Amino acid sequence: MSPFSMQIWEDSEFRLAQIVDANPLPTFVLGADHTITHWNRACAELTGLGPERMIGTRDAWRAFYRKPRPVLANLVLDGAGEDVVRTLYGAKIRPVSAVPGGWEVMDRIEYRDRWLTLTATPIFGLDGSVMGAVETVRDISSDKYYEFELQYRATHCPLTGLPNRALLTDRLDHALRQADRGKKPVGVVCVGLDGFKLVNEGLGHPTGDRLLKEVAQRLRSCVRDGDTVARFGGDEFVILLAEQASRESLALLAERCLAAIAVPFQAEGYDSFLTASVGLALYPDDGTTVAGLLNRAESAMHQVKTQHRGGYLFSEGTAQEDAARRVAIRSALVKALERREFSLHFQPKGRLKDGRITGFEALLRWSHPPLGSVPPAIFIPMLEETGRIVEVGDWVIEQAVTEALRWRDQGLSIAVNLSARQLWQADLPDRIASALTKQDAPADYLELEITESMLMRDPEQAIQTLKALHSMGVRLALDDFGTGYSSLSYLKRFPISTIKVDRSFVADITTNRDDLEIVRAIVTLGHSLGRKIVAEGVETDEQRHLLAEVGCDEIQGWLLSPPLPAEALEHFMLQEGPRLGPA
Repeated sequence: MSPFSMQIWEDSEFRLAQIVDANPLPTFVLGADHTITHWNRACAELTGLGPERMIGTRDAWRAFYRKPRPVLANLVLDGAGEDVVRTLYGAKIRPVSAVPGGWEVMDRIEYRDRWLTLTATPIFGLDGSVMGAVETVRDISSDKYYEFELQYRATHCPLTGLPNRALLTDRLDHALRQADRGKKPVGVVCVGLDGFKLVNEGLGHPTGDRLLKEVAQRLRSCVRDGDTVARFGGDEFVILLAEQASRESLALLAERCLAAIAVPFQAEGYDSFLTASVGLALYPDDGTTVAGLLNRAESAMHQVKTQHRGGYLFSEGTAQEDAARRVAIRSALVKALERREFSLHFQPKGRLKDGRITGFEALLRWSHPPLGSVPPAIFIPMLEETGRIVEVGDWVIEQAVTEALRWRDQGLSIAVNLSARQLWQADLPDRIASALTKQDAPADYLELEITESMLMRDPEQAIQTLKALHSMGVRLALDDFGTGYSSLSYLKRFPISTIKVDRSFVADITTNRDDLEIVRAIVTLGHSLGRKIVAEGVETDEQRHLLAEVGCDEIQGWLLSPPLPAEALEHFMLQEGPRLGPA
């Protein structure tokens, strides 16, 4: 280099040093040999390393590696060719890719939980050779945090902090790809809270939100670190087991979840009780796709809800088979009543003190030639959804009254379950009166069973409807008592004559003292209000004796008799003596 060129270079370097030192942003200069020639005050403040430590060294990049957990940062060299980029950084940084306005060099840099972008401008000599580069550091942490926040909100439930449906499906898809390579099973557990809608309506949405957050924490406490607990929507949660999944591990997890949720929640100053229904599905037995597994687990969960709340059930078959069968069932239901495919079975109720039969409960059954016997838990919700339940319900009442007339000399009544749609029909009392008048049947031959949860949807309207039915002489029973959220103030206003204790409390009274005490409390409460108490689901003599001990009036269940078609019921009633001896 000529003396003249050297002078120009020295003058320009002096001016460059002044510019660098005056820049409020952290800025440093690299020479052609990668050593630092300038290191301004902002750089020193950011790194804690002064010019005396850095100038003459090649530690510029190392000065910004201050954390073991790296994050992505960008280095953009405006207007530089690939040869310049390779000259300055090729040995250290890969890959190098072209971007508008220059070259972007991707490296992983984190500095004290900050994300930094370095923008570099090459310095060229008069002969076009690379003399070095000026690099300016910018803190983009706020942008990064905002980006992470948006990503978090897009993939997590804002109320519970759990992964949402989108993140769950992504993780399940990844787990299935991994499982397919290793031929390992993957488990899906669908947890649905029972009757949570009533909590929201009865206690308010803020209380409901607090309970959902508590449920989320309890479910997280039931799983391992590598498992995913997600909020699937509403009151449903899904747990993904990507490692060591088996039918045994899924069953154990379901039991842990049920036990965790069964612990009372504190709500509005008193204990609130929740139960859950759990559906289980296992890859590849129950499905090989994300949608298939989720559908199978959710379907099993809904089946538990309709049959025996507070339990768990494994999926059966494939999602495709289940979907095809549901379509066939829905289609066949349209003509089922016209084709006389429905029938009634009758389950007797017996008095505990002497074993005498007091009446029957009419239960709807459906037998379709190609489909076979379809469970009520499957077809009744479909009748509800399509609105056909009102028409079918009228038929059930007429058939039940006809059967009751056969036993008029023995003073036996027939109980019929009302659906939610029937209860909220404005002309329900007129429909009942028409069915009774058509067959000239006394109103007290008919007993209508209504569940707690149905009444609490609109208690005031329910009271008006029940009073109209009661004034006609129709008997009224509160079914599944203890599983809903009715208050005592409403309970005493409902004109009911019978309270039926839900089978979930009866099932374990011989082994669970809490359940026995709950039944005792229901009996005491019911009797204080002048109501008759009937226990459902009685299967053993030991249960019968305990129920008699706590003062229960009547029982219903397989110990007495399973549901019987009309012909078999007649044979049952003609047997000599009562079915049960005194308890």
